[in-house]
Amino acid sequence: MVGEQFQQQRVTIHVPRVTVRTTTIIMRAPRPAALVEKKADDCVRMEDLAGFSVNRFDSVDLVLKNGSLLRAKLGNDCPALGFYGGFYVKANKDRKMCAKRDSIRSRSGRQCAVQSFASLVPAR
Repeated sequence: MVGEQFQQQRVTIHVPRVTVRTTTIIMRAPRPAALVEKKADDCVRMEDLAGFSVNRFDSVDLVLKNGSLLRAKLGNDCPALGFYGGFYVKANKDRKMCAKRDSIRSRSGRQCAVQSFASLVPAR
């Protein structure tokens, strides 16, 4: 088609850090004493992300809009503390963040590949 121009669009998603204060929590059930990791899918839809927290040296815990938790493991060579202030994810055509494919970028510019995901569920 002669005369038509196509624009390439780059989309970057910023995921805010979740701050929890005991004065703002409304509990429906007792909080589990411990969470355990369970097998999870290799990808998470970008629109499902609500926030995150950094609780371990090697991972970032994602809070999903449905209230579930998903741990994004970054590996030992990429400390998660650099992501404490927030991070960015470059959106792909499929609008998913996938392990062994995508990376998260800290606000300071550091980039770390997501090695795997694990669901966090209450211990029995």
